[in-house]
Amino acid sequence: MSEGAQGLGGIRIIEAGGGVAASLAGRLLADLGATVVKLEPSGGDPVRQRGPFAGDGPAGERSGLFTVLNAGKRSLVADLHSAAGRDLLDGLVPHADLLIHSCPPKDLARCGLAWERLSALNPALVVLAVSPFGHTGPYRDFVAADLNLIHAGGWGWLCPGPGTDPSLPPIKPFGQHAWVQSALHGAVAALGALFAARATGQGEHIDLSAQEAVLTVTGRNFISTSYGGQIDGRLSPRAYAPNGFFPCRDGYLYLVCIEEEQWQRLVELMGAPAWASEQRFATKDIRGQHEAELNVHLREWIGTWAVEELFKACQERRICACPVYRSGQLAGQEHLKAREFPHLLEQPGLGKLRVPGPPYRLLHSWWEPRGAAPRLGEAQALGARALGNGAAGKGPAGNGAPANGPLGHGALGSDRAALAPVSPANGGQGVARPAATTAGNGHGNPPRPLTGVKVLDFTWVWAGPHCTRLLSDLGADVVKVESAARLDLLRRGGVWARELEPGVNRRGTFNQLGQGKRSLQLSLIQPEGLALARRLAEQADVVVSNFGTGVMERFGLGAEALLKLKPELIVCAISGFGQTGPYRHYMGYGQAAVPLSGISALTGYRPGEPQEVHIAYGDPVSGVFGALGIAAALVARQRHGGSQEVGGGQRNGGGQFIDVSLWEALVWTSLEAWMPAALPEHPRDNPPLAPMGNRDPWWAPHNCYRCAGEDAWVSIAVTEEAQWPALCAALGQPALAEDARFRTAPDRKAHEDALDALIGAWTRGLERWEVTRRLQAAGVGAFPSLNAQELADDPHLAARGYFGLAPHPEVGVRAHLGVPWRMTRRPSGACGPAPLLGQHTDEVLRDWLGADAAQLAAWRAAGVLT
Repeated sequence: MSEGAQGLGGIRIIEAGGGVAASLAGRLLADLGATVVKLEPSGGDPVRQRGPFAGDGPAGERSGLFTVLNAGKRSLVADLHSAAGRDLLDGLVPHADLLIHSCPPKDLARCGLAWERLSALNPALVVLAVSPFGHTGPYRDFVAADLNLIHAGGWGWLCPGPGTDPSLPPIKPFGQHAWVQSALHGAVAALGALFAARATGQGEHIDLSAQEAVLTVTGRNFISTSYGGQIDGRLSPRAYAPNGFFPCRDGYLYLVCIEEEQWQRLVELMGAPAWASEQRFATKDIRGQHEAELNVHLREWIGTWAVEELFKACQERRICACPVYRSGQLAGQEHLKAREFPHLLEQPGLGKLRVPGPPYRLLHSWWEPRGAAPRLGEAQALGARALGNGAAGKGPAGNGAPANGPLGHGALGSDRAALAPVSPANGGQGVARPAATTAGNGHGNPPRPLTGVKVLDFTWVWAGPHCTRLLSDLGADVVKVESAARLDLLRRGGVWARELEPGVNRRGTFNQLGQGKRSLQLSLIQPEGLALARRLAEQADVVVSNFGTGVMERFGLGAEALLKLKPELIVCAISGFGQTGPYRHYMGYGQAAVPLSGISALTGYRPGEPQEVHIAYGDPVSGVFGALGIAAALVARQRHGGSQEVGGGQRNGGGQFIDVSLWEALVWTSLEAWMPAALPEHPRDNPPLAPMGNRDPWWAPHNCYRCAGEDAWVSIAVTEEAQWPALCAALGQPALAEDARFRTAPDRKAHEDALDALIGAWTRGLERWEVTRRLQAAGVGAFPSLNAQELADDPHLAARGYFGLAPHPEVGVRAHLGVPWRMTRRPSGACGPAPLLGQHTDEVLRDWLGADAAQLAAWRAAGVLT
């Protein structure tokens, strides 16, 4: 198959800086066909030194984590602090489409990675710059490990969840989730910018903050503060029950009943015991108030079952339950195997590794690891030719884009609101304004990257709406199809503006996820309504849904039907277990996917009972993977002119079907939890994986320490040897650096209890921000564990214009979570408030279908627009 014949083939990417975020972003795009050249310092990407390890020989060539993050790439040694390294970079940049780096802001000029310089070398280049706190704002030069970022973004404050001992610190979920979310959201933004750059010849600089990536996925917990004045945390009571982990004969089961009918089906499965009819268990809210008593009964009954048997018995009755899988169990699960998720990767020196397979299933499958992870500098002889021969064909003259408009999709309808420029006056957020300026933002800058792309949105609750919210933030015209007869659960429930009466337009989480979208009321239970939906799909570029498997097919709007209707359409379906496999009809909520992924079994203070992570993490994760698949499909369709080779010489119409499973998406976010299943052996130099609070399997100190004040904590992480003597000096104990117990990271791990006691004695007498300032001045990762109110008041986030502050017609100006990137040339953040129910019905039908007043009146009289 020729280069560029499918997927992202022909897209050329430079990856500089290493670490989990840059490496994962590059890997996700390499698997779709892009050529990725990794620039490494002479000692290699630091991830090479992080286990778990397999085989024999130097650690740098046998890291399982490095292998998984870097499969299919090429490696060049380039010290960007040297003239030779910068010369090599300069030879690559003119031929690249995208550059991903994790260079600290203060080192950009010294490493030749300043945006102005790169843009001069290649005006069409897209640069994704990932850093802990972004390139602007008071914390721009702070250093941070994943631990610090989890607490800086508010997730640590929530974790592990209700029932926590208040004497114990807030903790991080197991894994490197701050960096993973940076990679995922950054890759979506980069593909969006690449889509625009290839059409216009004008590149982009994307400033991605890992702190904001964490905050972006905390969801409703922030809204509880901005709308309800309530601060959620690990000590908060549970809102409803049953909801939690229960021991079976041979493991743990997670069980949750969100809807009342699920509880009734559970009661029936239990044989309708008399206690279940007592008033104290009458509703989910009342059950939440009597959770301890309820759980006594449930534990007695659940304890008689084998976990897999009860999992299937519940799911067959549409009760949301799932096993808590340990990391070593994942690769053997029948559903994952049926979906061909475990993937064999041949790595020289390590043998065959069982690594995670595609994070989404593609009808026209472009996903495939393009080879083993590279040995350090193995492409050195190629030099600047490692990206391939010739330029990448950027710009309108060489991108193969269709001729019907600058982005290949035609103009938006005349009533589609354009975007205000990013400016201090509006807090960095775009707001709706007249459509006359859709060609730009009024200051000579280009419009948002996906301007002109039409998205028909059949999603609800969180997973799908997070996906379409990201597309809206990138400029797509997202039309949410709604019906008053079956409202989005987020319009019906959740926190509302506390000084107002509840209403369908006043629910905080809906208004957060709905920013920048348009609302169309349409009855899908009427034949004429379905006919209208199909006509709208014919006008769309993308259709997204996240109902249970089979629902869209029953409407006649499944992927097969839609792609027959319009072969160039991109269709995305998000569900708990995916559209195929033995569990495809099982229920899957965002919080229920966490135990399936191995995260719950490894999160907590000590080995034993699994712990929650306090957010429905599967929802935003599957949403961002959906957005990533859609953005990649848009770039692929644009590059290949609406027809792509799919194997055997056959070609499709440029469309794609993206099948996203919450379970599989979450496995990708916790690659370290998968590692025991991946490696052919578990050598002695790998520590066993078990819950360890804020500690790390390899680094020490790495913990959250109590400070002066009530429930006040600061995270501290030493992840480089040079940071250890700096920490000792900041503690006023420089001689501690030479203490035989603590000289190296393995020494410190072996004496971690004593080390934590020493540091904790120092922090206990200090205010947490004072600890942070002292250690950051010394170059040591430190940051307080913040709650939602502290984040809402944070000067750094305010300076970066993170929060969406567009005024809403019914609730006024409320702080909503934004997106974690800032673009230099194009507007960023939400392009307006969430819509009122049906607010844009007439407008959309005029824009997309050319409907006139008489037709609109007829549809309304027939009850179609309800």
